[in-house]
Amino acid sequence: MATDESFFNKLLQKPAQAESGINKLEDFSNVYPVHQELAIGDFHPFAIIKYKGVFDLQRMYKVIVRWFKARRFIFYENLYRFKPPELILAWQAERRKTAFVKDIIKVNIDVRGYEEVETIVGGVRKKMVKGRLTIHLHFGLETGYADIAGTKKWNSELERRLKWFLHKYIIKRDFELIHLDSLMYETWKLQKLIKDYLRLECVGNLY
Repeated sequence: MATDESFFNKLLQKPAQAESGINKLEDFSNVYPVHQELAIGDFHPFAIIKYKGVFDLQRMYKVIVRWFKARRFIFYENLYRFKPPELILAWQAERRKTAFVKDIIKVNIDVRGYEEVETIVGGVRKKMVKGRLTIHLHFGLETGYADIAGTKKWNSELERRLKWFLHKYIIKRDFELIHLDSLMYETWKLQKLIKDYLRLECVGNLY
C-alpha cells in the first residue's frame, strides 16, 4: 500500500501537458555572451530576431544574399521545408579567410502561421507574407577545410593530433582575437541589417 508521503508527492506533481502537433522552437536561452571565449571549430548561437506582422520574404532574402555577396561569402540554402502554415529555411554562408580558416554564418528562419496576403506598396499591388517570424543567427569557424575537389584535410591520426596542438598552443590567441572577434562583429552587423529592414520595410512589430 502506498505511503502518505508518496501520495502527497503524486498529488503535488504537475499534470503532464498534451503535446501539440506544432514543432517546438529550439531553446536559445543560454546564448553565449559576446565577451565569452568561444571554442575553435564550434558554432554558437549569436542572436534571435522575432517579428510578427506582414513582411516581404522575397525582398528580405535578396537583402541578406546581397549583404553576404558584398562580403565575399558563398551562399547556400541547405533546407527549404514548406508545410503550411509553417515554413522553415536553413541558410549557410561561407568565406575562405585563409588557406586554413573558413568563416561560416548560419541563418535559420522559422515562419509560423504562414499566410500569403496582397498589399499595396507605393501604389503597386504586391504579394507578401503574414505570420510570426523567428530568425536564429549562428557563427563559427572551420579549420583545415576541404579543397576545391572536396578532399578533406587533416584526416590521419597524426594530422589530427597536430591540428589539436596548433589550436591549443600555437594559434589559439590569434584565432580568437583576429578571426572569431571579426566574425562575431560581422554577425552583429547582419543582425542589425535584418532588424532595420523589418522596422522600415514591413508592417508589424518586433516581439
